[in-house]
Amino acid sequence: MVLRPTTAPPQPSASFMPYDSSSSPR
Repeated sequence: MVLRPTTAPPQPSASFMPYDSSSSPR
């Protein structure tokens, strides 16, 4: 199922990943 990758899912997903990774190692 490929629902337009330029919607909202790809934006919040990439923003949450870097945030958690930067907050974990500090």
